[in-house]
Amino acid sequence: MLGSSSSTAQPQVPIDLKSNVFGAMNPFEAIGTGRSFLKHFDALFINHLDCPEGFGSDLVMDVLPAVHVRGASPLVFQVGVEIVGNCIRLSTGWSLFVESEKIVSGDYGLFVLSAPHTLEMKLFDSNGNEKPMSARPPAWNLFVAYGEEDGHPNPPPAQDDVNLYAGAFADGYISIVPEHLLGMQYELGPKLMMTGPLMQALSDVWINFETHFPLYACKLNHSHVNGGTFYFTTNFSNTLPTGHKIVTLSHPADDHLFAATLRKRTGNTGLALISGPGWKDFVKHYGFQLGDLVVLSIRLYLGRLLVRVFRLPIV
Repeated sequence: MLGSSSSTAQPQVPIDLKSNVFGAMNPFEAIGTGRSFLKHFDALFINHLDCPEGFGSDLVMDVLPAVHVRGASPLVFQVGVEIVGNCIRLSTGWSLFVESEKIVSGDYGLFVLSAPHTLEMKLFDSNGNEKPMSARPPAWNLFVAYGEEDGHPNPPPAQDDVNLYAGAFADGYISIVPEHLLGMQYELGPKLMMTGPLMQALSDVWINFETHFPLYACKLNHSHVNGGTFYFTTNFSNTLPTGHKIVTLSHPADDHLFAATLRKRTGNTGLALISGPGWKDFVKHYGFQLGDLVVLSIRLYLGRLLVRVFRLPIV
């Protein structure tokens, strides 16, 4: 919990980046350390920016009362920081940064807190390609920013029906995450379609939890919750190593660990499955039900495969 107190700072005249010590940094090495997040500019974003809940929860002293924000332009802006509920909000001075960077609806911003009070942004277009200044509108204004040059901005797009999970999947953040942006690898289970909230969930797990294999997302079926066996798809099964007969199951809710068996079927399908009393106990302990949407993150841990199972409150 960040608390409810707030603090603001008056914007400064933009600083010439060439004379600024921050210019020598390579901030994007910080991606994946919990100091970065993605923002999809798909609604009203001119006056302020709300960082996703959880970002900066242990870095409050590194952002209050203000941060220096820079992008592709040769300017740095001092932007005031407020704590609103459990979110860090960039407020006073933010609109000057948006105008300087010529951000428009549909763009993506990849933000990294590269140093205390220093926030860096790379801008990407709707296809996930880095967007240099030469590709941005030569004449920027509010109507251009919101996608309507005739003076009638489009209303904010409808958000997916999503319940917040510990604040990690906040509305407006990442309707589509270009996977090459984060080097993210994942596999979707049978009949599962990609949605904005699901991609947000995948990227949140990918960034914040160490994983040595692609993420796996699926909806639990009768076999998963009743028969006591979890099946992977063929494609995903082929990414898993052989020889790991015992796997350790964990859930982010607590520190309990469950031992289960991992085996692969022989033949052309080669499906991998997790079974045994440990899987049954795991499902029962956490109350998994038919139709639950889950993401699995797998890594090597103490000579075994550690499988983290995240349940997502996404319809």
